Amino acid sequence: MGSNAAGHGADIFLVCFGGDPAVGPSPAIRRPFTTSPQGNAMPVSEERLAQIRELSNDERVDRLDTSGFTDADWDRLDAELERETLAFCRDTTDPEELHAFADTWNWDKGTGALAEILNNPACEAATALMLYWRAAPEYYLQYADRAALGDSANLEDFDFLTALEARYLAGQFPVGRIAYDPADPADNRVGVYDDLRDRFVRALPPAMYVPVNPAA
Repeated sequence: MGSNAAGHGADIFLVCFGGDPAVGPSPAIRRPFTTSPQGNAMPVSEERLAQIRELSNDERVDRLDTSGFTDADWDRLDAELERETLAFCRDTTDPEELHAFADTWNWDKGTGALAEILNNPACEAATALMLYWRAAPEYYLQYADRAALGDSANLEDFDFLTALEARYLAGQFPVGRIAYDPADPADNRVGVYDDLRDRFVRALPPAMYVPVNPAA
């Protein structure tokens, strides 16, 4: 999980604006979870959200006195957080809690836990689509395929997007009570990389732009 290496109690930095093609999308916006998801889903309580953020954003570290921590202490805490995080993503049966976790995920921590969410039967289409757009898919339109990235540090995110897109288009995520619209100004994902449009060599599937509306 890298609590020690990535910075203890890091803010929620989500891939969004800007980005140097040499290094990838810039984690340049701090965005807290909105406790009223689009659609008919019941919002997660503030108390429960705080518990979720302990895992999704390493905020448990902020509540501990780590002044005397040794490297071994940090290793133990990292291992504890990783076990609990993966168990939460794998075993949680509440779609709204999975959505809240995904919405507050610190992307500095990689995509391993997010893959567990996407494999969870409780993961709804809205959560899958949100994760897709949070990974900045339009940024990668300047690359024809994986090989075009070379040995870029962005290969993990590219692979994550490619697999997620294929599963989403195959209809593997059910529409439930949660809604998500990538063009909603509150999330502001579509068109973020229009300044790179002259470099685009492909396009996203139209279905990835279609909002998810709650099932009747």
